[in-house]
Amino acid sequence: MQIRFRLWAQLLLAVLLAVLAGCGGSGRGPINGGANGRTEIFITDDLNAGYQGVWVTINSIRLFRNGETVTVYENPDGTAVNLRELGDDGGRFLFLTNAELPVDTYSAIEIDLTREVRLQRTGETTSTEAIFDGSAPNRKTINLGFTPRQLGNGGRVVIDFDLANWSESAGVVTAPQGQFVKLANENGLEDESRHEGRIFEARVTALSGTAPNQTVTLADEGFAATVTTDSATTLYSYTGTTTALAIGQRVTVWGGYYPATRTVKAAYIRIEDGNAPEDDAVGTAANINPAGGSFDLELMWAQGFRPQSTSIRVQLAEDAEFSDFLSMSIDRETFFAQIEVDPSVDVSGVYDPNTNTFTAQRVRVTNFVGTLGAAAQARATQIFPDLGTIEVAAADVEALNSISPGRLQIVAGANTKFFGEVGNEITREAFFSGLAVGQSFEAAGVFDETTRTLSARQMNYLQLDGQLRKILIRRR
Repeated sequence: MQIRFRLWAQLLLAVLLAVLAGCGGSGRGPINGGANGRTEIFITDDLNAGYQGVWVTINSIRLFRNGETVTVYENPDGTAVNLRELGDDGGRFLFLTNAELPVDTYSAIEIDLTREVRLQRTGETTSTEAIFDGSAPNRKTINLGFTPRQLGNGGRVVIDFDLANWSESAGVVTAPQGQFVKLANENGLEDESRHEGRIFEARVTALSGTAPNQTVTLADEGFAATVTTDSATTLYSYTGTTTALAIGQRVTVWGGYYPATRTVKAAYIRIEDGNAPEDDAVGTAANINPAGGSFDLELMWAQGFRPQSTSIRVQLAEDAEFSDFLSMSIDRETFFAQIEVDPSVDVSGVYDPNTNTFTAQRVRVTNFVGTLGAAAQARATQIFPDLGTIEVAAADVEALNSISPGRLQIVAGANTKFFGEVGNEITREAFFSGLAVGQSFEAAGVFDETTRTLSARQMNYLQLDGQLRKILIRRR
C-alpha cells in the first residue's frame, strides 16, 4: 500500500449522504421518486512555495441544479485543511466523501469557508491569521460556475484551491477576480501515490468479510465512505476491551484513498469507547523531555482542531494513560523509552491554540517505523505448552516479511496475554490446550532475526465456520 501520510489538520468529516426534494431552495437527503447515485468529492491545490502551511476551514459544499442547491459536504463545526500539503509532487488529492445525490445535470458549485485563513511562511515556525477578501462577518462564500455535467452517476468532482494565485497583504488574502478555487480534471486520480492520507470518525453501518480482510461501510450525519482492511491494518481500542469491528460502533479511521477499488484503505482503526477526548493527533516526536513529560509532535494528522503550526508541543496530563503499539498498558518510563526507539505517537486530549500546546490525556506508541515489534499469523507445526513455545514454518507465516526458509519459534513470556475465540482474555493454560498442530493463530511482540524468535506479548485465535482466523490486527 503506497498511501503517503503527511501533515494535515483535522480531516474532513462531513459529506451529506443525500438530498431533499423540492423546487428552488436547498436539498438535503434523497429525493423521493428520483434516482440517486454516488459522486466522489476531492480537493487539491496548486503549489505556492512561499508558504509551508495554509489552513482553511471548510463548512459546507453545495452543487447547483436547475436553481436548486444540493448539499454534498457539511460540518457545522468546520473542518480544517492544510492546503499547502496538497501542492507538492505535481499535485496531490484529498478524498472528502462519496456523496449520495440525485442523478442530474449540475452547473455550479458553492463552497462555504470560515473567513479566517492561517498562514505559515516557508522557513518560519509560527503562523499568522488573515481573512479572505470579500468575507462576510463570519463566512467566505465562493461561487463557481462550470460547464454543465451529469453527476450522481459514479463521477467525480475535484475542487482545486488555486493557491498559486493567492496573495496576502495587510492581513487580507486576495485572488484575481475573487476566484480562489477552480475545478480540476481527473488526471492523476488513478495514481495511488498521489492521494493524501486522512483521518475521520464515523459509525459502522455495514460490515462484510472476515478479519483481517473486511469491507466496512461508514456513515454519519454529513459523511459516508467505504473502508477496507487487510493484514496491514491495526485495529485497537484504548481500553483494549473490544478488538473486533461490529455494526453500530463509532470508529476513528486513519487511511488513504485506494483508486483501484474506490475505497479508503485503512492503516489504523480505533474503536471508540465513548471516553476519548475530543482532539486527536498523530505524528513524530522530537525534543523529547521525559522529566518534564513533554515533546514536540511533527504532525502527520490532526482531528478536532486547527493547528497553529506544522509542529505542536505535547504536555502530558498528570493522570495520562500510556499504551504500546499493541494497545497494552505501559508505564511512563517505558513509553519514553519506546519513543526514543520509534518516535511515532498517537495522542488524545485538548489542544490550546493560544499556546500551540496539546495536553495529552492518552498517548500511544504507534510503531509506524516497525522497530518496536511485529505481528504474525502462523500455523502451528509443534507445540510445547510447558515451555510456552510454538514452532512454525516460515513459509506459513503472514505479516513477517523477508524471512528465510526454516522454522521460527514463538515464545510466550510471563506477561504475555492470551485471547480466546470471541476476543475474551483467557489463561495461558486454556490457550495452549485449545491450540492444535495445524491450526492458525496470531502472535504479536518483538521479533529477533538472529535467533528467529518472536517474543510474544499477545497471542490469540478465533473460530468461525470451522476455520481459525485472527481477530487482532497488528501493524508489523
